Amino acid sequence: MERFVIGHNADPSNWRTRLEILNPQCLEIFVPPRYCTLEGLSGLENVFKQMASHPAVQQLEFLSCHFPWGETIDGYSRYHLIDDSYFRSLWRIAAAFDKLCRTLDLVPERSALNFHNLYELPRPFLLQLKQKGKLPALRDIFLRHADEQTLAARKLLEVLDLRLMLATENNPPIGAAEYMSIIDVFAADLANRAARMGIKTCLDLSHFFMTKFYYDLEPDKRPVFPYLDHECENPNQFPLDFESFQRALDPLYYHVSDTKAPGTDRNQEGVAIGTGDTPWIDVLTSLGKHAFKCNQKAFLIIEIKGAYTTEGMELCRKSEQALRGYIEDCFASGFLEALEQ
Repeated sequence: MERFVIGHNADPSNWRTRLEILNPQCLEIFVPPRYCTLEGLSGLENVFKQMASHPAVQQLEFLSCHFPWGETIDGYSRYHLIDDSYFRSLWRIAAAFDKLCRTLDLVPERSALNFHNLYELPRPFLLQLKQKGKLPALRDIFLRHADEQTLAARKLLEVLDLRLMLATENNPPIGAAEYMSIIDVFAADLANRAARMGIKTCLDLSHFFMTKFYYDLEPDKRPVFPYLDHECENPNQFPLDFESFQRALDPLYYHVSDTKAPGTDRNQEGVAIGTGDTPWIDVLTSLGKHAFKCNQKAFLIIEIKGAYTTEGMELCRKSEQALRGYIEDCFASGFLEALEQ
């Protein structure tokens, strides 16, 4: 059980309540776009300063900051690092978070800056390019941009002497308003970039199982997902199994929530643990094997939709309870206990 370190996410407005009610072992601070204004950045810096002296924060084993790399105040993606307001947001958030982590004596491997960027585009646009055979060319453009963005961010941390571990996560195949991902859905994109750029990954279970459940459908029952349809033509992507995906990414940590089959509706991912179709015993067995093999801990951040409401707080509490129950079931089977012995 000690290899599984369970935590929750919070935002700058509710971190204290979540810490005191949920008592997590690890924590992720999600920074909404509204904190990227001058006023918001000042407020965020003050929050990190307050967190440094809170007894519960001082007991955390792992801390991450989930920065909305590709979002602006209105929620739409943008992809240019070299922009005054965007650059300012990045370095001030990173510097304030680094100061917090240094105060807590967290080594880089336990203090992650997650710069997840969705790279989502409208379904009709992607479908049109797929029909013209130009989807691979568009993917190449976005992959090159993601490489350049990642390298710029890594170099920036080096120049500013910030000891954070840069991380990014796998994308869901579909977003809001019929927007769809075109990169980082499968392990290869992220694994290749992480290896070349010297960064780490966060494995989002719901994003993975949305993709897995989509491919579990019979081909004639699948809604049109242009990029996933395109990948059906590439046999190297299959089989899509969790253990292989995890092994390829070698995650620094995990976003943990449940997902309902068939994985074609974004509203059916990120739901409370135990209310979806995720095969938890298989997943947790894989997590335990990986943690044992790498001689490390599995840091699990429970990330539930609507978690910031009063009802959401209760869903987080029940999700942790369910997750601990599944972990106990894995040990009861004798497999994980045998590994540890």
